[in-house]
Amino acid sequence: MTTRGVREFFDDVSEEYRDTPAGMRSHHVLTARTIEGSLSGSVLCVGGLWNQVDLDSLPPRVTVADLSIAMLHQLPAEASGILCEARALPFETGSFDHIVFPLVLHHITEDDGVAARRCVASALAEARRVLVRGGSIWISEFCLNRVIYAAELLFSPLTRVLLSTLDIPLVVMHSAPFFTKTLLAAGFGEIEVKPIRPPETGPLDTIRPIIGLPWLRVPRLLYPVTPTLIRARAGGPGASEASPGAVPGNVSRARRRPATPDPSASWARPTWHGSGWRKTRPARRPRRGEPSP
Repeated sequence: MTTRGVREFFDDVSEEYRDTPAGMRSHHVLTARTIEGSLSGSVLCVGGLWNQVDLDSLPPRVTVADLSIAMLHQLPAEASGILCEARALPFETGSFDHIVFPLVLHHITEDDGVAARRCVASALAEARRVLVRGGSIWISEFCLNRVIYAAELLFSPLTRVLLSTLDIPLVVMHSAPFFTKTLLAAGFGEIEVKPIRPPETGPLDTIRPIIGLPWLRVPRLLYPVTPTLIRARAGGPGASEASPGAVPGNVSRARRRPATPDPSASWARPTWHGSGWRKTRPARRPRRGEPSP
């Protein structure tokens, strides 16, 4: 499914996606409180705000990047939104102190699992580019063990065909080792991987595993994923020596966007500010000696 097809899908399911915790509320709450306790400065959320967000805990500068207009329309007044794709962020290098990917990377796919891995690598490289050195990336994901992950990659073309009959784009869950390796290649270090296991949950709890199929509910034990929160620092110890935003060698450079837009250029993108759309230019961090905006 094309990027346009994915955009249209999330436009259609935006209310369902935001209003239903899909049986994972306790996991979302624990993840949200962990993230919120460490955020400060400027924050970019890619693919919407995280579930169960505490608006009173948000820093004053929160930007949400999403390819779905309907998703952006649901943003609270505490956040501003910009319509864009995760692999082509319209911000200058070093624009943010934190970047959050809240259950979105498994949706950044193309035709199969191998292409999905390239897509994630490209998105993380772009995240590294727009983070300040020492800034943090937060990834909330459903991770698979190595065996199930290998099977998912193998059968992903068939999965895509089956989901397409229901007008649902391909979803590819990844493993924690894949994220660790890809983060290192993108220039991140100090990587922490934390499984999210609330004590009040059990294997017989019912969950909804597929967005777009609200009637499908299964026991948790039949859905072999581990809710996981990953944190890493841009340029931390152990990180690759690749320059910020450099695409790992196994990623097609054709997916990289052109040079960073000049903030003095005349073009502007539509952004959502709670009360309506505005035209804004890409964010720019103040130069040394300049007052903060």
